[in-house]
Parts: sequence; structure tokens; C-alpha cells
Amino acid sequence: MIIFSFLNGAGLIDGSIVIDKSKPFVIILFILTYLSTGLFEEILCRGVVLGVMLRKWGSTKKGCYLSVILSSVLFGSTHIVHFMLHHFSLLASLTQITYGTFVGVFFAACVLRNKSIYPAIILHAIFDIFGSLREIAVGGGINNAYFTISIPNAIASTIVMLPILIYGLFILRKVKPSDLSIYTEEKFKMV
Repeated sequence: MIIFSFLNGAGLIDGSIVIDKSKPFVIILFILTYLSTGLFEEILCRGVVLGVMLRKWGSTKKGCYLSVILSSVLFGSTHIVHFMLHHFSLLASLTQITYGTFVGVFFAACVLRNKSIYPAIILHAIFDIFGSLREIAVGGGINNAYFTISIPNAIASTIVMLPILIYGLFILRKVKPSDLSIYTEEKFKMV
């Protein structure tokens, strides 16, 4: 996921993005914004939603997979908001929903395998930070432009993110329903 984060912020490496260091307070707020986004989305999607689904279906391997996939599709689907707010074209939104679902499976598998949500929060924040570096770049700022994507680029983005889905499913194979007792106990508690 770290590699995908760096790909997401490739402009920093190739020099097309130069961070505006003259505004350190803005940089700090930028980092805090995306840390809180990672925190909020992970607690909501991998903490609450996945937890509720695992409590319902997590006593079997099939139920565990169902919980992870459904919660990840729900997570990916929330990104339709970019289309609804007229920030993204429909194709760009569908692409983000697809790879958001892939990343959701990976994060869910990591949370279940590691029995901790913190690595997912940090990785999510890092991915978002690198994907939004133009906001703190020289000449940048919050971009209100309408984002579009071509069909070949949408396909390429999906293919590039496919290994995250596959690796998440691979990690999930090693999770046993007995490892999920925190979610399936009678007394439900958040981790």
C-alpha cells in the first residue's frame, strides 16, 4: 500500500509537484485533515460497519468474506459523493468506487489479520495525503476543477489497483472465524 501511495503522489518524485514550504501552518492542517479522514473512514467502515456485519455473519469463513466484501463495497460506494457534488465525471467516480472497494477489502483484511485498526488508519491517511499533494503545492490549492478520466485510464487504474484486492483476499484466507471472537461475542465491543 505504501508503494501505491507513492504512485499516487508521483508528482512529488518527478518534480511536477513542489510543496509550498512558505505556509507551514497550512501543511500541518492539510496533514491533520487527511489523518482525521483516515481515522473517521476507518472507524466507520472497518470498525462499525464491518464489526456489525461480522457480528451477524462472522461465525463462518463464508460469512467473514461476505462481511468484508459487503463493507468494502459500501465503503467504495460512498465515493459516489464526488459525482453527486459535480467534482468527478461518472466514469471517474465509478473508477474511484471500484478501486475504493479493492482498497477496502485490503484494509479490512489487515484489520482482521492484525487485530488492530491503527495500521489501516495510518495507511489510509498516507494514501489520501499523497493523492492530494497538489493542495499544498506551489501554485496549488484546493482544486475545484471537474475531474474526468478516459476509458483506457479508468481500466489502467483498476488494473493497477487489482493486486491490492488480490492481496487482501490472500490475507483474509489466514483469518479464522475463531479470531473474530471480539466481533461475534455476545457482548459487542469496538477495537
